[in-house]
Amino acid sequence: MARLGFSIYPEHSTPEQDVEYIRMAGRYGFERIFTCLLSVGDRTKEEVIRDFRVRIDAAHEEGMEVMLDVSPAVFERLGISYDHLDPFVEMHADGIRLDEGFNGAQTSSMTYNRQGLKIELNASTEMGFIENFMELCQMETSMLRYVMGLLEREYKKELELLKITLPNVEKIPCVRFDEAKRLVSETYHRAIRAPHDLEPEEEALIGEYFKSRFDADFVFVTHYPSKKRPFYTMDDPEDTGVTLSFDLLFRGMEITTGGQRIHDYHRLLEKMEERGMDTEGMEDYLDCFQYGMPPHGGLGIGLERLTMKLTGEDNVREACLFPRDMTRLRP
Repeated sequence: MARLGFSIYPEHSTPEQDVEYIRMAGRYGFERIFTCLLSVGDRTKEEVIRDFRVRIDAAHEEGMEVMLDVSPAVFERLGISYDHLDPFVEMHADGIRLDEGFNGAQTSSMTYNRQGLKIELNASTEMGFIENFMELCQMETSMLRYVMGLLEREYKKELELLKITLPNVEKIPCVRFDEAKRLVSETYHRAIRAPHDLEPEEEALIGEYFKSRFDADFVFVTHYPSKKRPFYTMDDPEDTGVTLSFDLLFRGMEITTGGQRIHDYHRLLEKMEERGMDTEGMEDYLDCFQYGMPPHGGLGIGLERLTMKLTGEDNVREACLFPRDMTRLRP
């Protein structure tokens, strides 16, 4: 039988506020809580356990079950082994819900944990309830740190065989689109020819600029012009000519496009009208926004492009198992 549940995000509130909220939810018949460990910050494991235990104990007093959202980064940051889930037991959690990034062996290990914790999968693929689009950049930075750390730990032999030098992902700088265009123009004496987008040569020069000055292999370029982004991308309220969006460049090539999306139904309709778009055929997409949608965003990463730049190949087809192009369809 379905049970009413809700989420709490401890990074946005105090334990006292959350306990009060949990008590109120208990009076209205809620039986399940999802709470997030993905943003524990720089706190020690002991501090995290103590803070979450306060909330979870309050939930148990109301007869609620509590599941913790976790990712591989949480395990790494808190020093938790996939074979020993005791810290979650010390928090008094009933189980954990796995975000993306775990491999089959890790999931299997946790499923058969001796502590008797429930293990669930989180099917979410986008970020909801964001405060601004920079949270997406922070999320992707964390993901890249995890990926590069995994390669360093478990694939040293392959890295040496392919002569791969892993990129610096400790800190990824950000630069606004218009500022990036200006820097390239002034530094490399290059005229700005495409005011609303980055040309491939400009991307390469932006990568060169930030590598030479900040030793950065990656750089986020933000606030792209509205006319070059999809209609559902949110405009900057302080300058509606640009969007709350970004590209991630890696060694001078775009590998990611992302941004905050419009969550207000009426604003979506206005944006479509401004662009001369018809709502016919868009009903299924628009329907859910009529009933309420949280501030959210997403991104798409080109894994073949990332692999190509990591391995030093000149063509993305060399980084695909079965590449397709104008002259090749099979296999």
